Amino acid sequence: METMSKLMQNNSVLMDNLQVLSTAGLVGQSVMVQTDTIQVEDQEINGRLTLGQSANVVTVTVKDSAGVQHKIELGKQESGSVDFTINPKELGLAPGEYTISVVTDIGEENVPVEIAGTVNNVRIPLEGGSALVNVSGLGEVPFYKVSQFGPTNNPSSNNPKQGVLS
Repeated sequence: METMSKLMQNNSVLMDNLQVLSTAGLVGQSVMVQTDTIQVEDQEINGRLTLGQSANVVTVTVKDSAGVQHKIELGKQESGSVDFTINPKELGLAPGEYTISVVTDIGEENVPVEIAGTVNNVRIPLEGGSALVNVSGLGEVPFYKVSQFGPTNNPSSNNPKQGVLS
């Protein structure tokens, strides 16, 4: 029984080592991360939301810590993935942390939002647990929140309707 316990412990250590090696290879790579918060600086932030059903009105809302809302109207959208871009200059967003959410005219709630970014570094917590990936536009997020690895479609090149600011 003790041998079995040691084997399980060794397997756990090996799996942790494999995760560390694979996450270290992400530095400099493009990823998409499911989130409800963003770190705004001066560059545009590309994102994607996923609608369960078609909607005539889709609005991305970016809210600062004081509760001030900035809206990006995406208009009518079909179900599935919808790309969007947050332009801090156009929205008048100061650098800082913001929450992001989606509202539709059909009342769809908890619409998943993913944000694109580049992995700056990977940190393994000393106390154990999942590796933390530092992603531009998001800050530090758990590795398991990464929903896509590799380049994404650039919304500005394939989505002529980036949204109307309000």
